[in-house]
Amino acid sequence: MTYDKNKITTYLLYSVLVLSFYASVIATVSLTTAQKVAYIDSSQLIEQSKPAIAAREKFTKESDEWKKNVKTLEDALTKMNQEIMTDNNKWSAPVRKQKLAEFDNKQKEYNRYTRAIQEKAAKREKELMQPVFDALNVYVKDFGKEHGYKIIFGTVSGGNILYGAEGADITAEFIEFVNSK
Repeated sequence: MTYDKNKITTYLLYSVLVLSFYASVIATVSLTTAQKVAYIDSSQLIEQSKPAIAAREKFTKESDEWKKNVKTLEDALTKMNQEIMTDNNKWSAPVRKQKLAEFDNKQKEYNRYTRAIQEKAAKREKELMQPVFDALNVYVKDFGKEHGYKIIFGTVSGGNILYGAEGADITAEFIEFVNSK
């Protein structure tokens, strides 16, 4: 059996052309169906979005009042301590014992109050921020649908996303979207 070199060359050329055509079709289909993926820096979102800023301002206003009360108790403790330090030698044993007991009670009151305030602050911050987080999750979903994203990741400083190509970080665009709502 003899082979014609021209036929083989023609056959190979057509084969390469057909394979090239199929490869270009597959590449085009892949590119047109590529899924948009992006990420949002959650720490920037919490710092710059209007709902989070409003919640933080409200929390700060409330916690400032609690801090004033703590400061009042601290000042009373400091005053009592100074009185004990300066007048301790002037008092009789029963008076000294009474003053030290008062100081001890005041210190216990201070410790209870600061612990209660810390717990109250944590609870209040969660109460104020949870609706913000819930709203932001809805906004992410709306934003993703509106802009054709298949996946939007969230990250924090030093968090999960170690690299994102330029354009993958949509934080600023999303914050603008949230603040316009």
